[in-house]
Amino acid sequence: MAISDQIINGDLLRFYTPDGFVPVDKSLHSYVDSPAELEEDIAELGDLNTSLYYTNNGVSSVPLYQTDAPEFPANQAAAPEATVTEEQPVAEEAPAEGQTEPVE
Repeated sequence: MAISDQIINGDLLRFYTPDGFVPVDKSLHSYVDSPAELEEDIAELGDLNTSLYYTNNGVSSVPLYQTDAPEFPANQAAAPEATVTEEQPVAEEAPAEGQTEPVE
């Protein structure tokens, strides 16, 4: 069953080959080296760099934006503290139509 799940939930895009699709050579891409390659690209661009960060003289624009998205740590509600409450008496249910006794 585990093997079946792996096959069903696996990389199904490997079977998707639309017209004009050119396969990517995985050996040419490495996320491990991405930060270093990005730094090289930035250095090569110099004054031609059009990123918002660069055009803002190295100052991040993140503080200019506000969001209430729950996935950001600042927007996650604090866990409510346990409070001691008195036990509330359980109300009896009223009998359903046609019944003469309450349901227990």
